[in-house]
Amino acid sequence: MFRLRLIKTGKIDQKYGRWLNRLRDERENGDYDIFTSFDREDTENSITEADEFIQEMQRHLIGDYGIKFHPDKKS
Repeated sequence: MFRLRLIKTGKIDQKYGRWLNRLRDERENGDYDIFTSFDREDTENSITEADEFIQEMQRHLIGDYGIKFHPDKKS
């Protein structure tokens, strides 16, 4: 649905769909393969992409739906 509703309509850049698909595949490999390893560089890139993805989704939700986000409160 993400691809159909957001990527194909042009509301979200295609790179986010590619990132989401790749990360899903990596997660499934980690869950179901007998042995899976990830190197530090790939892991750091995935974290950076995930942070950017979250920022883009927040931008979309604020711009299209007026949803407001509050920073996490830490004790």
